[in-house]
Amino acid sequence: MCPCFTISNVLILVRSFSPIDILIGRGFTCYPGLEKQVQNAAWNEDSVVVDGGLITSRAAGTAGLFSIAIIEALLGEAEADKIAKSVLL
Repeated sequence: MCPCFTISNVLILVRSFSPIDILIGRGFTCYPGLEKQVQNAAWNEDSVVVDGGLITSRAAGTAGLFSIAIIEALLGEAEADKIAKSVLL
């Protein structure tokens, strides 16, 4: 089962790591060490990476930042900042 889903055929979310073709040619992050299993994509060690409609995060410890990135993609930067501050991120 793929740990990803699509919202309105626009936003694709990948939790931690998913060895799927959707990463080819795109920027992504994943759990440390798993990036070696992905070819033809641009790995980044940031906690969360947004590449267009693709949002990836490194692991469970980045869930808060991952959530804020999703909120920003769906509701905009102002709303994401408001929510981040309310939960002390």
